[in-house]
This record gives sequence, C-alpha cells and structure tokens, in this order.
Amino acid sequence: MKIFKNISIMASAAVMLLCGYSEWTQPENLNFRPLTPEEKDPAGYAEYLAAIREYKASEHNVMILTMEGTSEYPSSQNQHIMAMPDSADYVCVKIEDNLHDVIAAEIPAVLEKKGTKTLVYVDYAVIDSAWTALEDKRADNGEAPGTEEEASVFFKKQAEAQIALCNQYGFGGIMVSFQGTKTGIASVKQTALFDALKAFHEANPEKELVFRGGARNVIDQEFLNEFKYIIVIAGEERK
Repeated sequence: MKIFKNISIMASAAVMLLCGYSEWTQPENLNFRPLTPEEKDPAGYAEYLAAIREYKASEHNVMILTMEGTSEYPSSQNQHIMAMPDSADYVCVKIEDNLHDVIAAEIPAVLEKKGTKTLVYVDYAVIDSAWTALEDKRADNGEAPGTEEEASVFFKKQAEAQIALCNQYGFGGIMVSFQGTKTGIASVKQTALFDALKAFHEANPEKELVFRGGARNVIDQEFLNEFKYIIVIAGEERK
C-alpha cells in the first residue's frame, strides 16, 4: 500500500506540473508593428498635415525628390510615395515598365494629405540608348544605319509611350530629362522628343512640366517658358 501511495502522489504532481507547463507555453499573438503618428494622435497629426499643406502653398525653396517605381508589390518603405519625406514638394517617379496599383493609389492620396505633387520621369537618355542598341544591331547584320526619318519616328513613338504614363496613372505632370545636343541627327531626335511634349502640353495644359538637364542645348528656347522649373545639372551648362 505504501508503494502505491507514493506512486499516486508522484502521478498527481506530474499532472499538476504538466498543467503548469501548458499554461506557460500557451501561444499568444504579438504585434510588433509600431503605431503610426496618425494612430497615436489623429487630431494632432491632422493639424500637422494642415501645416505641411499650408507651408507648400507659401513661397519657399522647392524640394523635388526622385524615386524608382516598380510593377511588383512594394516590399520596402522607399518604394512608397507616401513614405517620401513630408517636406518634398514633388516626387518624381521613374517607371521602367508599369506601376503597381498600390503605388499608383498613393498619387492622389499624397496630394490630398500632404500637398505633395507627383511627376512621371520622361528620360531622353533611355530612348537614345534604345536607338543606339538598334543601330548596333543593324551594324552587326551588315545593314545601313537608320535614316533621320526613322530616327524621328522612333524617338517620337518612344517619347509618347513614356509621356502617356502621366495620364495613365494620374500624375500631376512630367519631368523631362534631356542631356542631348543639337547638331546633326541629334537635332532630329530632340525635335521628335519635344514635338511629343508640346502635343501633350497642348492637350493637358493643367499638367505641370519640369525640365532637367542641358537647357542651353534645347533648340526651341521659347518652349522652355512653359516649364515651371528648370533644373540645371552642376557642370552641364559649362560644357
């Protein structure tokens, strides 16, 4: 009887111990996401945004930021327009192919909340690189170089494809980057680019235009007056 009694006591202790461990190891969901300023203090954050919008509506030094757009679901903060510094007046987005819907939805949101305008990046260099690759392929195949007419059609078509992204995603305007020249066939290429820009501007006068690059090499200097800002790259205008 004594032996069975001890076993009974030990068994009871083991059951109690297991019950204790069961309570200690009970899974519990943990939330590691920190609260956003809007969640912490909605009223205070609303006042902050109002002050940001008021500041951007005043006369001040303008800040323009550039970011890479992506067709993939944004996996990091620097892929979100809303995550760009609140002090930015413009966020210029470079798009290689398409823009994911999540990022595109932030275009009107960032304007409404922070007064931040968005621009799509239209890059002459991208078109010129594509044309050079085409010319290299012709040379490898023993074909004659492209004509000025072919260059004009190519540059205009490529420029129109980049420009079309502005209305496709609801951007507030365009930043065109041009660092070309104005001699020889380069003048044909440039004219094709700016013809596409002029057509867009005429059809969408409410969209803002920003120029970046070698302004002195632009053939139609009068058209530069249509750009709200001209960004001169350090050292470019001395060449």
